[in-house]
Amino acid sequence: MKIAISGSHGLIGRYLFDTLHQEHHQVFRLQRSKAASYDESISSIYWDPLTGSAAAERLEGCDVVIHLAGANIASKRWNASVKKDIFTSRVDATRALVQILLRLRPPPKLFICASAIGFYGAGSQVDVTETSSCGKGFLAELCSAWENSAALLSDKAGVRVVNLRFGPVLSLDGGILAQMLPVFRIGLGGPVGLGSQYINWISLREISSIINFICQHPEITGPVNCVSPGAVTNASFSLTLAGILRRTCFLPTPAWLVRLLFGEMADELILHSPRVLPSRLLDSGYVFQEPYLAEALTRMLK
Repeated sequence: MKIAISGSHGLIGRYLFDTLHQEHHQVFRLQRSKAASYDESISSIYWDPLTGSAAAERLEGCDVVIHLAGANIASKRWNASVKKDIFTSRVDATRALVQILLRLRPPPKLFICASAIGFYGAGSQVDVTETSSCGKGFLAELCSAWENSAALLSDKAGVRVVNLRFGPVLSLDGGILAQMLPVFRIGLGGPVGLGSQYINWISLREISSIINFICQHPEITGPVNCVSPGAVTNASFSLTLAGILRRTCFLPTPAWLVRLLFGEMADELILHSPRVLPSRLLDSGYVFQEPYLAEALTRMLK
């Protein structure tokens, strides 16, 4: 297939670009800036999410466009300016890319757009699936607007649109695991707050298999929870990680300290989360390669 990927230099994008290339697909990077070598790079397609301009001729004939680009949600303490940047980089940029794709004749067969399990909010919902309602808070509003922007491609051109609602991605190269490891390696790791909130993890390796599965199953549309069926509580995650590293796990981080350090982000990203179930994938027959946390961490850390 001919596949274009935005956000190809991020954690997921890097791995996905390399994996799809190894599988002999024709893979292009959707780049936001023109590097000095741009004209010589046959694997690059320039686009500007602010103006909606693009080297559209290189997008002609794309079977799949995978849109992963967006500002890191957790890189800075939230304030009005940071939240505006996050919203613009995800919602407005998605809308701009959709307008570019609508001008193609024909448009791509499949548009896979990143979203997040933040859609469900951090409130009172317990077990959630793709049919659960949108929650409350900044992340829920962001994800809802993000997915609505992507849906324009389906509404106006009949393109199959899939919204991948990602949970925390486990990798040694970035994300939640890379942030936790230094503390756990020296034996100072432990649960955060009460430890009862769920970590709805997904291994980086699993994501490429899920995307391949979605490409091969045209009946899958709309939101897809990109999480493992083996979600665990924060306390259980901490004990499992410490056990594999053969370290102690006894030093909890109090909720008040997390709120002091991270502000509004603490309650939406760290201290509260329902259990998210990958119902659409399971109902479609997808078989997870790494459904169990201990096995996934052991593979990465041994």
